[in-house]
Amino acid sequence: FALGSLALMFSKHHRLVEILQNTLAMSFAWCFLWSTRWLALGWSLLQELHAEPFTMEGRILMALLLSSAALAVIFVLDTVEDGAHEAWGEGSMRRVSKVVQ
Repeated sequence: FALGSLALMFSKHHRLVEILQNTLAMSFAWCFLWSTRWLALGWSLLQELHAEPFTMEGRILMALLLSSAALAVIFVLDTVEDGAHEAWGEGSMRRVSKVVQ
């Protein structure tokens, strides 16, 4: 939300804001990946199944879970964007699209 607001405030620096937004998104993605791996190290269920994050089975399981979570978030954001389009029309869609991005 905050990055979308920054993009609207600094429209003449659109490219700079876009680069900042992409950099922060990639930083978040890497932090989320490693924090999920760190969290999975403590799960006793994964240890019982011999699927710790350093094994191939653990990595595949983590990839499937993270991909499923990302798909769910994308679906929710798309539903929100479609609902906003129907409720508010074209006029405010620019702001909603920036927030969803």
